[in-house]
Amino acid sequence: MDINKKTIICLPGLGGHESVFYEYQKFFNGHGMHFLQIINEEKSFKEITEICGERAGNIVFLTNCYGAQLAIRLINSLPWNQDKISGLIIIEPFFSEFHHWRRPARTINKLILLALSAADKIGFKRKWYRKNVDYNELARYPLFFQPIFDMQWQNLDDYFKKILSLLYFQLPKQKINVPTLLIFSPKGFMQNKGRRKIVSDFFQNSSIEEIQTKSHNIITLAKDEIGDMINSWLSRLTYKI
Repeated sequence: MDINKKTIICLPGLGGHESVFYEYQKFFNGHGMHFLQIINEEKSFKEITEICGERAGNIVFLTNCYGAQLAIRLINSLPWNQDKISGLIIIEPFFSEFHHWRRPARTINKLILLALSAADKIGFKRKWYRKNVDYNELARYPLFFQPIFDMQWQNLDDYFKKILSLLYFQLPKQKINVPTLLIFSPKGFMQNKGRRKIVSDFFQNSSIEEIQTKSHNIITLAKDEIGDMINSWLSRLTYKI
């Protein structure tokens, strides 16, 4: 990829599959798009850090759901910090700290990881995975079907470690001043006005857009509307090349 070109780095949600963003390529002329699989967090952090180090100044993060948490961690931990990221786009974020069930979910998730570790030790580690998963299909099903898609193509240990990381994540004290576009929906995790206010205050330089599509999966079902919103926002963005 041309390191002098404006680059959109795509950070998918918990499913971690890069196909979530494939159809967004048609919207962003003049930008290169870098699609990432997010399976193992540690490896993903290293990969993204290397990409950002090469392109510092012309980068926009495009994120969905859990990908917003990854972007926050990256922006606050990269050696050259927030000043080299030109923009951040978040489509329907998820932050578990706003949900009362996160504590029992942590306990359940730890027990699942213990069981998986025991199964690995006695030789029951799964060896077959689907290579291609179409996340556009997910739009036809309720939200609780997502793990069925997620677990078809990735190691279960990595998947449940991501869930545990998600359940322990809290918005850090260091706020984000990178220009940010927040896109919400009526059926998303950020329906509550109080939560939205906390999130918009955390992203100090943010713009908010509302999608009226009544589904948890707006990234697929409202991609044309979202693409137009993002394109308009990008046209006003000042890059730090």
